[in-house]
Amino acid sequence: MKLSGTVATPVGEPARFEVTYEVDQVSFAEASKALPALRAYAPVTSFLQGRFSTDLKASGELGEDGAPKLSSIDAGGLLMTMQSKLDADFKPLAMLSKAVPAIPTPLNLGSFETRFDIKDGAVHVKPFAVRAKGLAMTVSGSHGLDQEMSYQVSTDVPIDKLTGSLAKTVAGLGLDLSKINEVGVMAKLAGSVQEPR
Repeated sequence: MKLSGTVATPVGEPARFEVTYEVDQVSFAEASKALPALRAYAPVTSFLQGRFSTDLKASGELGEDGAPKLSSIDAGGLLMTMQSKLDADFKPLAMLSKAVPAIPTPLNLGSFETRFDIKDGAVHVKPFAVRAKGLAMTVSGSHGLDQEMSYQVSTDVPIDKLTGSLAKTVAGLGLDLSKINEVGVMAKLAGSVQEPR
């Protein structure tokens, strides 16, 4: 990990920081345990296996204890993962798989990269592509420090893998499906990490 930056402590004003850091091939589990801000802004890291690299520029206020005030952080960066896997007990994934059974749990994400911004207490994830068990998915959205989220996952599901309520919904459209190979699906994830919808 490489870190550089400044801390300013002007009289009569909140202390502020500006940092740039690079992390190279760190374990999600180790980073989640060691970095409270990462757990707060990216609770998914507690459910990810694998390693990641990132570069990040961040600024914000420091509290009386010298720790960053999470709601004040303004940041942006690039996240790259290596052979990552999302555990089946991550509730938003379980809910997504229930709605679109072709999306497996656990989810082997492999390697991917995405850009993100942190502003006004929320993480905004730019669209990124992942492949899992032959499905190409595009994921984007945001979530806040309060863990409320708004994500979209879009994918093309092979017609022979349509099952459950999704298959009934498609069949109920009254379309002739005999000449198509796949159906485009967009799932919206809302609610919170602990109570997804």
